[in-house]
Amino acid sequence: PESVRDDLAAHAHRYLAGLTERTHELRGETVLYVPDEPGLASSVSDSAREDADETERGFERAALDAELTRRLESVVIHWTRQIREVVRETDGGESGADRYGGGGAHAAGRDGLVSGSGDALTSGVAEEDASDGPLAEVRFWHSRARDLDGIARQLGDKNVAAVVRVLRKARSMYLEPFSELNAIVANELSAAEDNARFLNTLVPPCEALAKAKATDVA
Repeated sequence: PESVRDDLAAHAHRYLAGLTERTHELRGETVLYVPDEPGLASSVSDSAREDADETERGFERAALDAELTRRLESVVIHWTRQIREVVRETDGGESGADRYGGGGAHAAGRDGLVSGSGDALTSGVAEEDASDGPLAEVRFWHSRARDLDGIARQLGDKNVAAVVRVLRKARSMYLEPFSELNAIVANELSAAEDNARFLNTLVPPCEALAKAKATDVA
């Protein structure tokens, strides 16, 4: 029956969204799960062919499917929670050393896993010295900048945009909190990149101090 199929699809999306989040978090990445929905895929395909009228009709048809919109809303709620956790990661007054060493996506380590604007910021930070102290603060901000850059890229992805368009046409109440995150992510990314660049000046003296003998420091 159709109701059983819809139920199974909803459960599958919840499971896959959680699995995607946990798997990539272990790699130090925030990845948004995009559902594989035939109704959504056809709209994205029409959009790729630049058939504006057919694309619009495809999104309108998808928005009229109540079960599909409910499943997409569930996914967007998951995305919203994921991204909010990342942007709130600097709250609470902890140092980067505390955050970097104390669990969460950044503690899992992102070095070399995500390419993008943050790569140029990471040069010169010695891995063996990054477990605590000022170097951990430097690595935290490099890591955060890479993660936020990855999130910003995903928010601009055509498949994420398709979900947003369907829910906008369906007048979903869950879309506004998610849409507001675009500006927040952009602001947090800019701040993280600025902090990473500023703190990079600490790397050479901190590395020299970490390698120095006690007699050299005294």
